[in-house]
Amino acid sequence: MSKRYFANVRLLAGMQLVLQLKGLLFLPLLSKYFGAVNYGVWAQVSVVVALLGPLVSPGLDSAVMRFLPGKDTREVANGFATVFLFLIVASVPVAALLLIADRPIAAAFFATSENSRFVALSGAMLLVGLLLNQCRNYFRVIGSAKGYAAMALIQAASGLGVVAGVAIGHGGVWPLVLLTFFADLALLVGSAIAIVRGSGMGRPDRRLLVKYIRFGLPLVPAGYAMVALNSSDRLFIAHYGTLADIGVYSMVYSLGFMLINLFFTPIWLMYPAQASELYERGDLDGLRQLYRSVTNAALALLIPATVGLAVFARPVLRFVATEEFVRGAPLAPL
Repeated sequence: MSKRYFANVRLLAGMQLVLQLKGLLFLPLLSKYFGAVNYGVWAQVSVVVALLGPLVSPGLDSAVMRFLPGKDTREVANGFATVFLFLIVASVPVAALLLIADRPIAAAFFATSENSRFVALSGAMLLVGLLLNQCRNYFRVIGSAKGYAAMALIQAASGLGVVAGVAIGHGGVWPLVLLTFFADLALLVGSAIAIVRGSGMGRPDRRLLVKYIRFGLPLVPAGYAMVALNSSDRLFIAHYGTLADIGVYSMVYSLGFMLINLFFTPIWLMYPAQASELYERGDLDGLRQLYRSVTNAALALLIPATVGLAVFARPVLRFVATEEFVRGAPLAPL
């Protein structure tokens, strides 16, 4: 188990290295072509979607990772079919609300109601994002680091292609968001087809849904705690600052978060599925050993990486962005 786990970690670490190299291309394109204000708009769209995610998906990510690892193909297929159907049904009223109340929501999140079309699109982006996340969870459940990595790399390549295409075509932030949505939608369709081919067409099961929601509902406050941790700062800046301030802050935040993506994410991604499988087998010694190995590896990598970012944040920001973003350098290690 440990050998297979860390073999997956090495594969996912290679994937994350490629994704972070993509980020070194992606961030300069976004910041230098679109500027701080448009980068702020781009960042706020993700905040709107993130705020609604835990409401539409009440702890189902955690339930899937708790109950499906180690199960047979039919039960896995039924579990994901159940979750997919629920997310589709639950997203419809939320998307309708965003469409109806787009202007006041835009005034709250974007400091002006002129960006209401971004709010109207957020409902569809929310649904596609939640379903894509479940597709990624499927590959985590079955222990397929290759499948997970393939999805991540395809999404990264399509995102970079969209940004480059919009920049070359002298487009604005609206076509950037719209084309990114369609690229994610195409990835969702392709991933769903691959999953059905691998496990067959599952059958939604009301009893499974009740079991998953019963497990997941107590975790919804924790989900919103994470949203508050990751998004409340930007909502504060939107109210008391400007979209340019949000753009600078979001750029620096992305730079700091690269450390987590590069050093911690490969270790964590397969951990919930492996831990659940060990627990179900009653192998508590194996579970403790896995936990110790994961924790020690994460600390050994993240602590020196954070110190390094504190030293090099200013020159890195000058390299990947314009001078207006450099004022945020002291925040990067935080």
